[in-house]
Amino acid sequence: MDAARGDLRLAHDSQLIDLGRAAPFVAAGSALGGLPRAVDGNWVPGAAPDLGAYEYQAAVPVARIAGPARVPAWLPVTLDATRSSDSDAGDALTFTWILPGGERATGPVLTRAFAPGRTPVTLNVTDPTGRRGTATHVVDAVVAPAAVPPLLSGARVAPREVRRGRRAELRLVLARPARATAFLQRRVDGRWRFERRVQRPLPAGAGVVPFVRGMTATLPRGRCRAFVTARGDQESATAKARFRVVGRRH
Repeated sequence: MDAARGDLRLAHDSQLIDLGRAAPFVAAGSALGGLPRAVDGNWVPGAAPDLGAYEYQAAVPVARIAGPARVPAWLPVTLDATRSSDSDAGDALTFTWILPGGERATGPVLTRAFAPGRTPVTLNVTDPTGRRGTATHVVDAVVAPAAVPPLLSGARVAPREVRRGRRAELRLVLARPARATAFLQRRVDGRWRFERRVQRPLPAGAGVVPFVRGMTATLPRGRCRAFVTARGDQESATAKARFRVVGRRH
């Protein structure tokens, strides 16, 4: 009871519980608020009305768990029981979390990491009289798939300035074996036009597609690029590597 705040409902330890044995209390069909009138609220066998307009209901707490059902394995997640409740006035609740293997934790919030797999987490919410509500939440912890590196990366022409009739090469990195094709193009009137093509199967790792002297000898001076495609068993990728051709035609 909290008379200062206008709450006249009986608390669990009130001396007025089950003492309303006079005729007006016994004859009443319900307590204030329409709740049952005769409730065994003091653990003494036999239900009797309380002394007052309200009846202590000896309610069982309602346990509620809020939190994700599917989480990344080994990363901390939080389960929240603060929405658990007890309809009896002034009942302070205690929280006990139970995990497989006998592990226990207390408090309204549980934060922990979970191993891969499905882990049932049980919450017991207990009021001062020992009445207990229970809820279970299953956490499914999954291992995130490893990031798959791109098939093609690091494409560049070396040297960046290629002299006509001199060797050059396309350098690239393949995450998996693939056939690399370089389409040599030159810039004309704002567009890229095809000049030569060279291809080579390459293993995974750093690879080289050579441009022989005969290829570079026929390229016009100015801005050029290698448009690169890499084709694996079930995937493909593209890249662009710019370079400049200098020197006179032999």
